[in-house]
Amino acid sequence: MAEPLLRFLPHGAKSLPLFTGLIVPLLEICTGLGLLTRKFRNASVILAVATHAVILTLLISAGENTVVWPWNIAMCFMVLILFWQNRETTAKQILVPKRVLQALVLILFGVLPVLSLFGLWDSYLSSALYSGNNYRAVIYVNRPAIDRLPVVLYPHIWQRTEPWFLDMNRWAYDELNVPIYPEPRVFRTVTPGSYAHTWRILPISSSE
Repeated sequence: MAEPLLRFLPHGAKSLPLFTGLIVPLLEICTGLGLLTRKFRNASVILAVATHAVILTLLISAGENTVVWPWNIAMCFMVLILFWQNRETTAKQILVPKRVLQALVLILFGVLPVLSLFGLWDSYLSSALYSGNNYRAVIYVNRPAIDRLPVVLYPHIWQRTEPWFLDMNRWAYDELNVPIYPEPRVFRTVTPGSYAHTWRILPISSSE
């Protein structure tokens, strides 16, 4: 995702030490923690807005995942509305719920995402959209299956070397300009029953 920015470096990503990959997630963590404090709250708001602005710029330049463009704009406004010049709200007031809605928000966004580390909660519901640590899948196909597929799918089938496979993610980008929802249950619904005997879905994690 950061490839357009890395092109400005003399040797691209190859010139960066491996540990620099930790800068972005650590910066995001510090931004979230800073929003809990009154002293660093405004600075964290600026960092949050800058983060979403960079993400939005990269997405627009790539022309992909248009569905999240409005979301990044909305996030900028939400962090400004909730936290900018807010010197009264304390960390305790944020983290200790007094209302049912506040408790639900904390559970949904603060507790349940931890379960994604054990495969018990969806990665996209855990703010892992661009983490690279989510499921991917391809559909292995043979010649009889390919011949029965709609012609519009042919550009998304890898046939240069075996095994041949249908890349579901590129298919989703072509149809909707967004990536496929990366969960095994979604992958399994892609294959129509009439093709199930000739197709095989293989979910893989990005680390594999």
